[in-house]
Amino acid sequence: MPKKYVHTKRGNTMRYSVSDLQKAVDGIRKASETFPVPKSTIADHSETVSVTQGRPPALDPALEMKIVNAGKRSAQLGIGLSRKQIILRANVLCQRTKIQSSYSKFHAGKDWWKGVCNRHKELEVRTPEKLASTRSRMMNNEVI
Repeated sequence: MPKKYVHTKRGNTMRYSVSDLQKAVDGIRKASETFPVPKSTIADHSETVSVTQGRPPALDPALEMKIVNAGKRSAQLGIGLSRKQIILRANVLCQRTKIQSSYSKFHAGKDWWKGVCNRHKELEVRTPEKLASTRSRMMNNEVI
């Protein structure tokens, strides 16, 4: 599969929001008239309302959250991590702990990073400002 694969949707695939589906589960017939959700879809989701599209995440959500929290913690300490550094650390973590993911031979890459950013909207990648020459001179051991 190519990296830039774009799936063209066929038919009425998910033309409603998850909140509409949650509201519609209460009364199937009345809801299908009120909300733009088919009756069969409401009946299918009447027991479980959690709707996910696409493949499941490669890593366990708890482990992914630990990686995200570690990145946030380092950002609070003033040590910004780049995308490449986080991907390398995730790969090292998976190799050391021998985590079995849902995919064979999992290797974190740009696609994994995009998925993490989509699931955790609080993550931001920023470009750091350059250090001024006067500030770098003042970080001398003799001056400090």
